[in-house]
Amino acid sequence: MLSLSDGLRHTILQLLEEWTEDAEALHTPSQLRRLIQEQGIGTFLKVERMDKQEIADYLRGRTVAGVDGSSNSFGGSYPGTVALLQAGAMTTKRDKYLAGDAVSPMSQRDKKRIAAYQERHNLREEEAYNRYKDERMAQLEVEAAIELLKHEEPCLVLFDGGFVRYESKAFLSWEEYTALARQKEILSIGIIEEVGTNFISRSLADELNGRLLPFDRQLLFGVLEPGEALLLDEGLKHKGFSGRYYTCFARLSKHPSIIGCDVFQEQKQELLTALRFLYTNTLDAGRGVPFWIDRVDHEIKLSYKETEAIVRKTFPAAWVEKYLVSQRSRRDI
Repeated sequence: MLSLSDGLRHTILQLLEEWTEDAEALHTPSQLRRLIQEQGIGTFLKVERMDKQEIADYLRGRTVAGVDGSSNSFGGSYPGTVALLQAGAMTTKRDKYLAGDAVSPMSQRDKKRIAAYQERHNLREEEAYNRYKDERMAQLEVEAAIELLKHEEPCLVLFDGGFVRYESKAFLSWEEYTALARQKEILSIGIIEEVGTNFISRSLADELNGRLLPFDRQLLFGVLEPGEALLLDEGLKHKGFSGRYYTCFARLSKHPSIIGCDVFQEQKQELLTALRFLYTNTLDAGRGVPFWIDRVDHEIKLSYKETEAIVRKTFPAAWVEKYLVSQRSRRDI
């Protein structure tokens, strides 16, 4: 039996009470739908799945590609750690384009980059390292996507993440990718699993009675029907850059969560047809993310065991023990 302190038990129950009050303060799904439409926030649209002929006509013999990144670390307390980063772009014909890197606070190269990042953003060293690592991951994902477009012309490229992340963390590479995609007239969509915006909830602040403003993901949980999209009004203040992108939300499975979809503003007119394709290729009983995103993730993901094996195979055992194995991990009990 797990032993809980009185303090832990009390704060858990307090949190339950707060969340219950917030849930009761929110409107019902039908009320939220009405408010979203009345406030001019967006339009709900039913999306139909494609049949086999429609899929063939849409693809016209071309592939679909997915872009994703994977990071896993081995080691103990900072700075005794090394992170292996791998990004990949893979088509439905299984053509794969990989980009990777290893970063560590104990690397001479990374020490300089972390120090520069720390000074530029006024961060603590460990926080600067984590931010630098995330930035490097985004850069690798875009590099893999660029390599893909240098060799192939897929119908559609799906990114595991929103476009703002790539613009903010890998600006130069992202500009190169966007130019190449426009030149080849390839539709790109950023699939956002964890929607982090709150511009809908902010727009409804008065109607929500001043309660905690949740992220749009929580606000729209169970509001959309399976196979339904919410096309946002372009007048909303997006968490984006000067209107370069257009964002919609969609529910592509029975799971009540929504995803976000980013496209380039000039490709907005292609989004509805693409949503039909994505809906067709999303597992009905899954978590609502297009199948090919999960497939690419499975192909390129580095597990902790794989990361540990690579590190232990690369470096002498004595060095691993000296630099990367913490005393805590040696506990016998």
